Amino acid sequence: MEKIGFFSKKRPKGKLIWFNASSIGESLSVLPIIKKINSNFPKYNVLVTTSTVSSFKILQKRPSEKFVHQFSPLDIDFIAKKFYEYWAPDLIIFVESEFWPNLIFRAKKNKIPSIVINARISKKTYQKWNLIKKTTQKLLNSFNLFLVQDNETQKMLNKFNIKNIKNVGNLKFLSQKLPINKNELLNLKKMISKRRVILLASSHQGEEKLIVSKIKKLSKTFNDLLFIIVPRHVNRSSEIQNYLYSEKINFKVRSKKEIIEKETFCYLADTIGEISLFFYIAKIVIMGGSYVNHGGQNPIEPSHFNCALIFGPYMQNFKRITDNLLKNQAAIKTDSTTSIEEIIKDLMTNPKKMEKLSLNLNTFCLKEKQEANAIWTELNIFFKNHLK
Repeated sequence: MEKIGFFSKKRPKGKLIWFNASSIGESLSVLPIIKKINSNFPKYNVLVTTSTVSSFKILQKRPSEKFVHQFSPLDIDFIAKKFYEYWAPDLIIFVESEFWPNLIFRAKKNKIPSIVINARISKKTYQKWNLIKKTTQKLLNSFNLFLVQDNETQKMLNKFNIKNIKNVGNLKFLSQKLPINKNELLNLKKMISKRRVILLASSHQGEEKLIVSKIKKLSKTFNDLLFIIVPRHVNRSSEIQNYLYSEKINFKVRSKKEIIEKETFCYLADTIGEISLFFYIAKIVIMGGSYVNHGGQNPIEPSHFNCALIFGPYMQNFKRITDNLLKNQAAIKTDSTTSIEEIIKDLMTNPKKMEKLSLNLNTFCLKEKQEANAIWTELNIFFKNHLK
């Protein structure tokens, strides 16, 4: 109902900054910025809109940042008009690639300053936009400021003659360590005891079938292995369970509150907002969305934990990050799942190599975080100039 203009919360009194994100990754990435707004501009209210139920559930668990959440309005002009009339934002921040024409043009029509932060444009999107170049130029020049996350995006935007572009690094490097429920962590540690954990994080459809058999083979050599699957979309739980049944895999399911036993090979963690628990106990993390052509998931999240990172060939959504991770020996890339078995075996038998990989990941992300502080510097200036 919120998406079509029936709002469940009242607009707070005073100035309002609106963040329009999409799903979990984008909404989590803006939390450090919101925290700074809460601290440095305490008189200003913050509205966050997202498009998915999972992002809403995750944000509900973040009481340390003060904001109002609603679901993003559909990009239909009369709905956009209703949204603007009700919320009357004083400044708008679109996150990454949330380029919705009706929302953007109505902001300009209402003379509301708007920014894009962590802007990212794929080559595919650029090619589509280039077919309607004049319209694209008009749309993108509606923004007052573009803060882009990489050189490639800046170069593509320059070809549309976009004004006021600044390359300030990737907002995701400002992300803080995901919160952990200490009681749940203690219970989990008791269940797994001293077993070595391999985590498939944020897996997408088809990836479990590609990877489970490879890890299963490793259990013959390392009989203390526990393989944990955290699907990106928990509504796929039944589908994954059916596959594990068909392969005669001994597994337990977290949503059913099943206990991990000595014979348990696989643990299906089909709950929302608990991935930090599994990053914490994992020795090796296999990044989901990278073995099917999805574009990968955020490889920065594991850097806050003591784990080695492996990803597949499809990390195009994080190309600059992954290129630098490989350059700094902070992760391992495999061209397919066929080599996963040998790579993990090598890491398991060379703990110093695994520790070095983990340390390099943490060091690289800390360095990038320092550079990404420029994002807040630019926003701070913009807020002071536009929020009188």
